[in-house]
Amino acid sequence: MRYITSAGPAHGALLRRDVAGPIDVIVARGEGTPVGTAFCTGANRAGVAIWRLSIRGRDLPGPCVVLHRSFRSA
Repeated sequence: MRYITSAGPAHGALLRRDVAGPIDVIVARGEGTPVGTAFCTGANRAGVAIWRLSIRGRDLPGPCVVLHRSFRSA
């Protein structure tokens, strides 16, 4: 399943310096009800924030980045 967020820039990556805390995870643009939460765990060498996703109370395996408001494997 593909997960998205309303946080971050519409185009480009969400950088660590722009992260203020956890962000909501949703399944469709315009969907108001989050299905989970993403927690920033650090950044890569380029300064892109690295995320751990928790969906409906379960942690998903592997780190993610936010690119164009979509979560992608890091």
